[in-house]
Amino acid sequence: MAGRDMKMPTRTFVPRLILPLILFVVAYGMQRSVALLGMDLHHDGFMFDAARRTFYGDVPYKDFFYQYNLATIFLHVAALKILGVYIASLKIATSMAYALIAVLIYACVAYQGRVWQGFLAAILWSTLSPFYMPAENGYHAWPSVYMVASIMLGIYFLLRSVSHRTWLNACLAGLCFNLAFWFKQIAALQIAFCLVWILSNTRSASTGHAMSRQFRTIFIAYVLGGLISAIPFFFYLWQLDSFTDWWISAFEFNRLFALTHRTASTIQTFIGNMFPIGKALGYTSVLWAIIPAYLIATLFLSYEKQANTGKPKDTPQINASLLATMGLCGWLEYFPLSHDFHTQLFTAPVFCLIAMQSATLKDNPTPGRERVNASRRFSVGIVLSITLMVISYEAARHLVGLSEKLKQPWQYLLLDSPAKGLALNPNHAKSFEHFHEAIVSISNKMHGSPQIPLSVDPLRALFPYIPNHNQLFKMGVDWTWPNETVEPPFNEKLHAKLKERQLAIYADSLLAIPGYTAIGLLEVPSAIKAFHTLYVPTADRDPPSLRTSMMDHLEVLSSTHADGASTTSNESPARPTRTVPSTEPQNGTPTINSVTILRLASADHIRVDQIKHLHISVLNDASIPTSLSKLEYEWLVMRAATSEERQVSALYRKTRDHYTLVDNIKPEHATAIGRFFLENGKLLRNQTLPYFFTTLSASPARQPYLAKVLESGNPPRLIWGRQIRLPNTADEKESANALAIPFDRYVSAGSKTIYWQIALNDNTSRSGYFRYVEER
Repeated sequence: MAGRDMKMPTRTFVPRLILPLILFVVAYGMQRSVALLGMDLHHDGFMFDAARRTFYGDVPYKDFFYQYNLATIFLHVAALKILGVYIASLKIATSMAYALIAVLIYACVAYQGRVWQGFLAAILWSTLSPFYMPAENGYHAWPSVYMVASIMLGIYFLLRSVSHRTWLNACLAGLCFNLAFWFKQIAALQIAFCLVWILSNTRSASTGHAMSRQFRTIFIAYVLGGLISAIPFFFYLWQLDSFTDWWISAFEFNRLFALTHRTASTIQTFIGNMFPIGKALGYTSVLWAIIPAYLIATLFLSYEKQANTGKPKDTPQINASLLATMGLCGWLEYFPLSHDFHTQLFTAPVFCLIAMQSATLKDNPTPGRERVNASRRFSVGIVLSITLMVISYEAARHLVGLSEKLKQPWQYLLLDSPAKGLALNPNHAKSFEHFHEAIVSISNKMHGSPQIPLSVDPLRALFPYIPNHNQLFKMGVDWTWPNETVEPPFNEKLHAKLKERQLAIYADSLLAIPGYTAIGLLEVPSAIKAFHTLYVPTADRDPPSLRTSMMDHLEVLSSTHADGASTTSNESPARPTRTVPSTEPQNGTPTINSVTILRLASADHIRVDQIKHLHISVLNDASIPTSLSKLEYEWLVMRAATSEERQVSALYRKTRDHYTLVDNIKPEHATAIGRFFLENGKLLRNQTLPYFFTTLSASPARQPYLAKVLESGNPPRLIWGRQIRLPNTADEKESANALAIPFDRYVSAGSKTIYWQIALNDNTSRSGYFRYVEER
């Protein structure tokens, strides 16, 4: 039998128990050291929200939106039951899954008699964790981790089935591969590739007659194991009558979501996509470019050897072909959403292949084929050496990143919130504490009422869970057009609830939402958005009718003298009189040398002690999308609720398969477009947000100052912000309020729409728009 050609591992205590245990502890310790550092509001919030709702009895897909498959939710629910209802519990479970993958890499190689090569390959794989990257966030409790763990376990059982207990091991392999699908749907690709691999080995010409019969048995057992393991999941969906919801959320939504990704248009772009070189980890990473090149070269050399010998495959060849097939499959899986943190995961089978090849190069060549073996061994040695050099470089960079990350100042969150136990930068931790106070405050005032989602990040995960009060929106995020697929009519319900002005809102950045005011700002680096805001309805009897004032210039006050002597420029930001701003104390008081003044005629007669907060959002015309896909146009613009918003849809004209903004639009139309995107917040494809300034910000770069010009002879009086002495204005006789924004922090030049809001202590507000058109 061909299986006798394989080197079987020694049956000793050390390789079977001691080394796997050491490997698990080391790999878990490496992952656990960074698992709780940072918080990713999108990925962490999305996974935790689903797990917590299921934990408290909600039905996945039917009661809330969930993009992935059931096994991940069940695993996360188990983690919450054992470790507590916190985001940190999911991260600890993920650390264990990473450690399990490392052990399975070792097991796959050690089973073939390469104990130490397997141990080193597993350590190297663990060292390459991209979550050691310099960025604060990046460690996700993501279904890809559990999917790869299940696939690696399935590969282990398949390797065993070739030479040992074929029925049992092949059945267990089918079970594991199917479980991988129920962790994440994309594992269907591995299942299909694995079936093709099994069927291709049933041909007697390539595997031998005896091995061919064995692979027929493997095929039957593999399929049977997969079908049996699928029964509990389908029974769960049938029992809760959620088949349709599952299909829409887990498949139809993902299909539409993938349509927004652009395809390669040139050969150069295609090659760049298939052999990507990334920089998201803090350095230029070529790992995912060299791995597919290594796999292609390995398969070509393997085919060349088979053609030269003309003999059936032996067991080591069969095992290597399985690992190469799974490696190529992981390569293809990377591209639907090419996140850098997937690179290490999907290459796990490749590390097994590398360990096997590095070991077989030391074996003696087969007698009678020395020339063929020498040529192949040299070629394989060159490819393998280059690959190992790249991996070693990557490992060194990751270890440096790990060291830098651990040296950063961290503050653990001790609040009784879902984020308890996570560590943030001290400034971000302070911002989170203030944001959490705002959450608790409105939750108590509104008795646990649901919130309106206007964010692409699922901040619902940060709010307290109250049974039977969180069923208003299945979608905890606002992804514009895909929401209608899962929850029709999402947009209509969203606009209706906004009009009622009864519920709180969580959103990205700082939006212009009529009848609402921001009471909390969260500043935490995250995968999609770094700033999030919390809104409550104002006490105004009716949402104010927001007036738009046209502007032909922005006043820039500048001073370059230590004594505060000032000059005034009325030039636009495109041609300002720039000065170097100074924040050094002048006679004990900090000064600002450059500010931008926006006159607020409608804010007259507001007393200083009435003002609670000041908010400003600025949208440059250059940020407005000039081209929309069919999906973006139909699901966001065309379905807008108000007549003013519908006016925007008429400004986009269909051109082939997309919609293009008309040329030479009128000023009033430009204002309508600016207001539309300021109030919706998202600029669609690139998710660009308006610039904003608010007194809720903990960062001085985003703090505006509200000044008032008093009687003649007196300087402007600062009535909000830090104690900063502003230079005298040119016209001291005019009595008017003014917004003052540090000019060095101002946005780029160009025409723009500016939203402003003054929130008063009685929860009423004064709001309006400026439309500034740059002079040409």
